[in-house]
Amino acid sequence: MRSIPGPAGVLEEVVRLIELSPAPAALVSLPAWQVRAANEPLLALLGLDRAAVPGAPFPRSLMPESPVPGAAPTPRNPVAARFQSGDGAEIEVLKTCNLVTIDGEPHALVMVMQRADPPGAASFANPDEGARALLSTLSFDAVGVVDVQGNILYASPSAETITGYPPEELRNRSLLELLHPDDRALALASMGRAFTSSDQVESGIFRFRHALGEWRYCETAGKAVHDDAAGTVLVIHYRDVTESVRNRAEMEALTERFSRIFELSPLATALIRDSDGILTEANAAFLALCGCERDEVVAKLTTEAFWPIEEERRAIGQAIRAEGQVHDFPLRFRSRTGREYDTLNFAETMLVNGETCVLGIAVDVTDRNALEQRLLQVEKLDAIARLAAGVAHDFNNVLGVIKLEAGVLGRNSSLDAEAREGLAEIVTATDRAARMTRQLLAFGRSQAVVQTRIDLREAIAELSSILRPLLGHAVRVDLDLSEGLWPIRADSAQLDQVLVNLALNARDAMQGKGVVTIRGRNETFANDCLVPRPGDYVVLTITDTGSGMDELTRTRIFEPFFTTKAPGKGTGLGLATVHGIVVQHGGTITVESEPGAGATFTICWPRFDAAAPLPLAPHP
Repeated sequence: MRSIPGPAGVLEEVVRLIELSPAPAALVSLPAWQVRAANEPLLALLGLDRAAVPGAPFPRSLMPESPVPGAAPTPRNPVAARFQSGDGAEIEVLKTCNLVTIDGEPHALVMVMQRADPPGAASFANPDEGARALLSTLSFDAVGVVDVQGNILYASPSAETITGYPPEELRNRSLLELLHPDDRALALASMGRAFTSSDQVESGIFRFRHALGEWRYCETAGKAVHDDAAGTVLVIHYRDVTESVRNRAEMEALTERFSRIFELSPLATALIRDSDGILTEANAAFLALCGCERDEVVAKLTTEAFWPIEEERRAIGQAIRAEGQVHDFPLRFRSRTGREYDTLNFAETMLVNGETCVLGIAVDVTDRNALEQRLLQVEKLDAIARLAAGVAHDFNNVLGVIKLEAGVLGRNSSLDAEAREGLAEIVTATDRAARMTRQLLAFGRSQAVVQTRIDLREAIAELSSILRPLLGHAVRVDLDLSEGLWPIRADSAQLDQVLVNLALNARDAMQGKGVVTIRGRNETFANDCLVPRPGDYVVLTITDTGSGMDELTRTRIFEPFFTTKAPGKGTGLGLATVHGIVVQHGGTITVESEPGAGATFTICWPRFDAAAPLPLAPHP
């Protein structure tokens, strides 16, 4: 239906155009079919007085055929009719109706082409001047008449604006010649159906060749009518819809591209209906994040299923309604399995099929947030390390004084055996404390790593006296060290750090109660994947009776920041540090464990080679 909106006076302008038309024409209000305006030719045809026009019923014989009496007419559907005029004469007319909206109300513009004494096909080629003027003034489409052979008998003046051909050049031409070759079979079938059934209205979109050579899309509606002179003919209304077809094709292409971008986006994206929060569409990334299949989500679940915190949902909803969009909005996202993610959300409102929807994008930042927390932990550890290094320096000075004074006292010949034994214990304790300060200095990166020859039996035996009180009375430490254990090349402070870390890790795995066994043996490897190169190694194993670990944990146990402990209970750096120290010394470390069967860490440490030069100590 064509709409003619406008300011006051539009109705008057339409009435004026009808009055100026030399062909019979009327403006009829719908659905009552009451005449609002009619020109003199139509009044004469109907035999009506102008005073009786407003509100007069429009003759039923001139109404377009409709399955329901009084219903709105079908536009672009001209039909032939016999009509009894006001003076009683029976005449033939071709009636045409176009729907329009004037100031919001439906109306029909009706024209009547009088066909008294029709001279066969010539009546279509040369309509009377009144019909020609009305076609030019009131018709919104071009009109053509075609015979059963497909020859054009008539073309309205507006045909030239669509086809580029003047009406006289179209007459007697074959309609099929003007159609695209790919559309001719479809057009022939449509024409055949129309000629077979006079009640059939055939419509479609076909490509016509313009006079300039380009193909134009035309929407058509045709109906067969009977003419006494020309026989059965097909009256076709058509209009140029090329731009509409092209726009629709472009829109479909844009929609397809958007759909592909939507689906292939690596970001979790969903379309949410604003009225009820139902998810109407979701891409593969969103489905992967929530752990659902498409048919489990789309048109079934609401935002509440995935964004569990009501306060957050309310806050983002208020922000979207206030601004129309949000950026970097943090929300907790819960998958179907119950796993929760930290997400940053981007959303914008849009109209989809007349409904207000929200296009939402969720970016999983769980790992990023965890990494930020780990970096903060590293910064705290660095600060602690610097503080520890400062304390160690001062403590080392105190130890130096104690050891010096103990040495001076030891040279006093008057001391008895008990006193000398006490001084020896002071010196031993001072040396042990010095090694501890070296560990603190190494932790704070203020102490150079110095590799020396170390007797493992002696080092482990001495360290075990420290480990027992450190691990607690409920943890037993057993030593099983082979006789003649080879010496190794290592930094003593780092060796202590390796053993202490592994012992503490074992204590935690046993929840503070169990047995830690440290074993040592000599072994020569020829070609073995356990060691980086063939040679002599001291193999140390640290075994606990703890809870053990599964395969996934075992494969990640040496990763930096990986920890199985509760938040705030571990840094995930202990075993990573152990691994780094062992590898730097040319050794290897592996772990064997099963759930409920404890764990065994195996270290292969290279044997001390006196012929090999000791590495230079790096700068602190």
